[in-house]
Amino acid sequence: MPFRDAKAIAVAVVELLRDEPLRHSMRKNAYKLGRDMVWSRVAQLYMKSFQQARHDHSSWEENPPPSRRSTNSPASCRG
Repeated sequence: MPFRDAKAIAVAVVELLRDEPLRHSMRKNAYKLGRDMVWSRVAQLYMKSFQQARHDHSSWEENPPPSRRSTNSPASCRG
């Protein structure tokens, strides 16, 4: 499924809702994966990610990248 493709995501969700064996298989696989995870390691990885995001955000406040610098023109609000 393409990343950031709303139509593809919608098609996949509808397919999943209509396909009970596929849902069951996904549920079973997710359960198995969750049982094998070392949750303390998952928590450590989340904390590392949050700390990096906080560091990146504070760096941007001091010196924002050109695409993030604000101006008073309405055009600067467009993505």
